[in-house]
Amino acid sequence: MAEIKRLENELNRAINALTNSFHAEHILREELKSNTKTLGDIEELLKSTAENLKDSNEYIGELKQENRMLKSSVDEWKKRALKLQFELLNGHGAAEK
Repeated sequence: MAEIKRLENELNRAINALTNSFHAEHILREELKSNTKTLGDIEELLKSTAENLKDSNEYIGELKQENRMLKSSVDEWKKRALKLQFELLNGHGAAEK
């Protein structure tokens, strides 16, 4: 009789351990599902951010090109202004003589 009681106790401990293991596994599966969903959301955010960054980089490139063209244009206007100023000074000098 004592042997049967001992085996029943062992069986109950094993059943409890399996039940606890099952509950722990269930909790871990739910956490894994949640984490997988969160990672999917993060991946979508990263893709969106990468696309925005690409667009921003393209826009920055366009602005740099426009800036170079404007700088070149300003340089040309400066050259013209200096030339006119020099001609004006030469004209005043010639007129004084």
